[in-house]
Amino acid sequence: FQVVMSEKDDTIQLTDELQPLIAKVRTVVKLFRCSPTNNDKTLEKYTVDEFGKALPLIFDSKTRWSSLHTMLERFMKLKNCIRKSLIDLQSKIEISDKEFDTISSVVACLEPVKLAVEALCRNDATLLSADTTLLFMVNYLGDTELAVKLKAALVRRINERRTPFSSLLHYLHKGHQRYENLDPALSFEHLSKSAILNAIVQLNERLNQRADEPLPSTSVSSDSDSVDSTANLSLKEKLDMAILNDKKCKNKVRLNVSKDLSKTIRKEIAIFEVEGTRGTYLQNTYEYLKTIKPTSVESERVFSASGNFVTKLR
Repeated sequence: FQVVMSEKDDTIQLTDELQPLIAKVRTVVKLFRCSPTNNDKTLEKYTVDEFGKALPLIFDSKTRWSSLHTMLERFMKLKNCIRKSLIDLQSKIEISDKEFDTISSVVACLEPVKLAVEALCRNDATLLSADTTLLFMVNYLGDTELAVKLKAALVRRINERRTPFSSLLHYLHKGHQRYENLDPALSFEHLSKSAILNAIVQLNERLNQRADEPLPSTSVSSDSDSVDSTANLSLKEKLDMAILNDKKCKNKVRLNVSKDLSKTIRKEIAIFEVEGTRGTYLQNTYEYLKTIKPTSVESERVFSASGNFVTKLR
């Protein structure tokens, strides 16, 4: 709902209608969670009769985004038990059938979003599985008023955040058959051949680059000027100058290598589009892009795990 509330006024108005209802749900949950007497003598009795076991209500937490779905889902499951319990307690809180229908639509909207986020946060998630997950989420949001507005907000945000690396990975994975099940609302970028070639060349140069980065070039007009410029330099500075001049020569060689690399990759792309076989450079790029995580959750897991053994005592 934070995504929805950041959009246009009509969407904000929709969430303003939901906020009082969600606040009412929280009030009912507090009524039973904060009072063991109300829970044990009224609600638990009806849950045991209907489900054969005690099912307490669940209260959401601001620091756990999926807890709202969990709270509303349990609330809908215990709908009849809650109504009977409120009558027994002679509570002034009343929840109509229309309000229960609204809660049900909210649960239906949040369920695919919850599943999608859990899939994106998996250890084996890649940019390929991320696109598949997002398409699944958009297709299963439903067609209610809330679902349509939530879908529009999510699609807009996805198109803003998605990078060309996802399109490049899809090209190397499926070739021209990529995006065959694409939802019309998601405008995933189709890279041109020149963009694909440039991206693959840049990635392979980055993977194969040497540890020593090229230093900025210096302009030397003639040999006499070079002698004059080094006359007042210390021995260490002369050594640095000699290393710099040597690296400038290496940079010229690397440009020729880059040109040959571009030709090789262009041939591999032509073979890939005809036979579907990836060459050495295309396969290296494909394997490299598969290591990119769609979220930063894995880094957060490392920080959380480190807290288990990086203690003050150690």
